[in-house]
Amino acid sequence: MIHSLGELKKIAHARAKAREIVRDEEGRAVIPMTVRDDTDFLSPFSFSGKETVSDGVADFLERGALPFRHKESLTVRIYSDCIDDEEKKVYAEAIREHFFGQHLQNARRLKRNAVSAVLLFLCGAVLLGLMAILMTYSVSDILIEIVDIFAWVFIWEAVDIFCLDMEMIMGTLAYFVDVRFILFCFVGAVAGLFVGAIPGLSVSMATALLVSITYTW
Repeated sequence: MIHSLGELKKIAHARAKAREIVRDEEGRAVIPMTVRDDTDFLSPFSFSGKETVSDGVADFLERGALPFRHKESLTVRIYSDCIDDEEKKVYAEAIREHFFGQHLQNARRLKRNAVSAVLLFLCGAVLLGLMAILMTYSVSDILIEIVDIFAWVFIWEAVDIFCLDMEMIMGTLAYFVDVRFILFCFVGAVAGLFVGAIPGLSVSMATALLVSITYTW
């Protein structure tokens, strides 16, 4: 069935209104969870040696926590006829272990991002200083422009990582000193200089012409 945009907005608003936030006596937001079969509730794997939830349960809990603010206090309320009191304690500890592991992982990622952002910013600042030195010695304008572009690429990447908190892979720093990355930066800088030197070609036109090189359709 095809709905108009107005109907879709009404449906989304009705669903959001139907799912009102329930809070417990301590003021924590409640994530309701109905369990009909707890066979795969716990994961057979664990890094810490403690019980933790399976991937399916972890995915459900993380999606349930998405509508809430980052610092919101949450609690999970399980509704089930197949879980006894002893299992409730084990499952509650497994849920806490999962979120504690997520917290440690996020803390490590944020620390790694901060260090990477500082190093990239320093690289950009050094390149800007090098550009200023080259300008005093009347070096070729093309070389100065290339150094300038490299500097702002590193600075923007630092801002991107630190402020926008982009997802990073473990080998980010190794990637930025990779020969292929440096070659791609050089080719992009030279292409930008040629486009800027040709009359009638604007930044938008250059992006339209070169987008097929960087994106796969």
